[in-house]
Amino acid sequence: MTDDLVARGAVSDRLIALVPPPPGVTRDSAIALEPETLDRYWATIHRILFRRMVLRAYPLWPADHVGLVAALRLPN
Repeated sequence: MTDDLVARGAVSDRLIALVPPPPGVTRDSAIALEPETLDRYWATIHRILFRRMVLRAYPLWPADHVGLVAALRLPN
């Protein structure tokens, strides 16, 4: 097994621990970088991020939050 596949396996394992894969997505298909698999996983991640943003009523990323604070002229 090449170093690249080992690294992909480690990244895939960590991603699975953080975000369960959508139905039909397997570890092997993610490691193989199958476009449909990656698209389905990204769609799942984006839905989760969108829900979190809506529930929190502000962006998740620190850079976006700083921009929002500056735009609203609120103290940090």
